[in-house]
Amino acid sequence: VIAIIAILAAMLLPALSNAREKARAISCMNQERQLGLAMITYATDNDDQLPKGPCRETSNVEANRHFAWTMRADFIADFNIGALVTYVGAQGENPKVMLCPSDKGEILGGGRLSRPGTRNFSYSINHQINRGDCGGGTISAMKMTQIRRPSDRIMLFEEKAPNDGYCVWNSADDHMTDRHSGKANFIYCDGHYGSSTHDQVWSRWELCDLTVWNDDQ
Repeated sequence: VIAIIAILAAMLLPALSNAREKARAISCMNQERQLGLAMITYATDNDDQLPKGPCRETSNVEANRHFAWTMRADFIADFNIGALVTYVGAQGENPKVMLCPSDKGEILGGGRLSRPGTRNFSYSINHQINRGDCGGGTISAMKMTQIRRPSDRIMLFEEKAPNDGYCVWNSADDHMTDRHSGKANFIYCDGHYGSSTHDQVWSRWELCDLTVWNDDQ
């Protein structure tokens, strides 16, 4: 009897593990979609301009206009003073909505960090949303009306560790994660969601290139 139970357990455990991961991936997708809709609503309320990407703390940068305010003295993002907090109702500097349930992250100094300057959340904006010099405080963000075919352009990614707040889709080391069975979730500029591998996105560069103005792409 014990042997039979052991065999059954060996057969069932992988299926249970897969089911749990699928549930986490769905939860992650819902959280990221909530953030994407918050970005679109923010743009509606702010002359069509999207929130800027995470930026270094300087006197010339407006904290409440950024996707998440980062680079405090302890290198932890404080979402409570970021652009989207009033749209998602998140509380605390490390809100649940910013963390994918499958993102284990690295733990250093009590925070989800892998090196100084990285951010304590799972999601990143498409780096092309930002315009200007972040370090110099002259950064701005794209307007929704500047994005042609928003249903075919990715706005939010799940970034692999270390997450620096920007996902550079064609970078060798600053791109999407593969935490969901080799895939990552992402949100398009019109608010709908998708899931794919990094290689699949890489092969369709037009999905990420917000500078593309040709409607035939």
